[in-house]
Amino acid sequence: AIALTSGQVDAVNNTFLGNTAGEGSAMYGASGTATHRNNIIMTNNAGDGSAAAIFDAGLVFTSEGYNLYYDNITSDSNRGADFTSKYGQDPLLVAWTEDGDCSNDNVQHTLGSPATNAGDPLILDPDGGLSDIGAFGGPGALPRDLDNDGVDHLTDCDDYDANVYP
Repeated sequence: AIALTSGQVDAVNNTFLGNTAGEGSAMYGASGTATHRNNIIMTNNAGDGSAAAIFDAGLVFTSEGYNLYYDNITSDSNRGADFTSKYGQDPLLVAWTEDGDCSNDNVQHTLGSPATNAGDPLILDPDGGLSDIGAFGGPGALPRDLDNDGVDHLTDCDDYDANVYP
């Protein structure tokens, strides 16, 4: 989670999962400015039932959108909906549980994820295509191997079929 009391924060291509706080369980700002783009905000709990996963007590958003909100325990954002973000769509992550053990989690997208190639068109993935929403998207995205054939998605002929590779 991100908590900002003043200054600038750029939250771009992050995955916020299972955080709990009084308000702003994924992102909270008392004052300052923020960029909030291409993030997955999922199963966060803002505690008292009246707050939101993204809470801007005094935060000024200089840029926001192309986020994916899913299954947050309280409201997604006290800012209201924006037309470029996705609401209520499961990001279809490979494996994630709220057990607090990161060793059994894989927050890459599975085939058919609404987060794939759905990010801000001004932010590109390393392959030059539209960025994915979440931590595996954007220019700094790590190579991934969705079909576990030993070839990353940037060079694999079909990263959804382990029998097809260069």
